[in-house]
Amino acid sequence: SSPPRYLSSLSLVEFDLAMTFPAGSPDRATWIEKAEQHALTALKANPADGYTWVRLAVMRQARDAPPQDILEPLLTSLDVAPNRRELWPSRMALLMYHWGELKPNELPIMRHQIRTMWNVPQFRFFLYDTALKYGRKFSLMDMLNDDPAALEEIRTLDRNMAYP
Repeated sequence: SSPPRYLSSLSLVEFDLAMTFPAGSPDRATWIEKAEQHALTALKANPADGYTWVRLAVMRQARDAPPQDILEPLLTSLDVAPNRRELWPSRMALLMYHWGELKPNELPIMRHQIRTMWNVPQFRFFLYDTALKYGRKFSLMDMLNDDPAALEEIRTLDRNMAYP
């Protein structure tokens, strides 16, 4: 009977509280579980809330859920809020971290998000840096393979990173 926004906010507060406890702590696990349940209830009432879908993925990552349990809400967030720039960094970091677990039919979704982000110059270095962080530079280049200017920019970033 609670409004979805209230439940989504409550889940965020509970998750923040969970993160104050050390990893492996029973209190941390309890609060993550509560946060996840409130997020799921909020999403049942408002399935178009891209922010809560991303938060759900972050919560699942924090509790070491299986990769597909993390990827599912991330990909749903792409469906319901593909152009919410505020979501791009956290969503892309988790997607790159779990890139190897993406199914072949999920790769076009990833390609579309990368191309969308690359078209916004302020996100280019973030994409490059995140790809390097997770060992996905060649995957990033593959996603941008039909854009010679993007590939040249990545090569330039490589040179600049090698010789600052």
